[in-house]
Amino acid sequence: EVYDIRTLSLVIWRDHMFHAQRNRLTNALLVLIEKERNGEQINTHLVSVCINGYVSLGLNKDKPKEKTLEIYKSHFEDDFLVATEVYYTAESTHFIDTNSVAEYMKKVEQRLAEEKRR
Repeated sequence: EVYDIRTLSLVIWRDHMFHAQRNRLTNALLVLIEKERNGEQINTHLVSVCINGYVSLGLNKDKPKEKTLEIYKSHFEDDFLVATEVYYTAESTHFIDTNSVAEYMKKVEQRLAEEKRR
């Protein structure tokens, strides 16, 4: 197949670098996201650029200029959702054991707002 230079560079990056390093990259992103959830300062621009990279690598074979979410969904989103569930299950279990239901509901609203900003 013949691609323009940008698309070709994405194909080469995806096929030769990304697939070899995707687990390390995904795990590093999940660690950064958890650190932010724990109140640590992280480079949110870096996280955003990396996640957008997953989207950029989802090239549509029939229309290479169009993106699909295939790479994002299969190599980031699934792991992200599992990590999110584990994190918030642990946090909510501990929080509800030590606080009132009203305080718990305030915490839920706070966390939902934080996730929307992410």
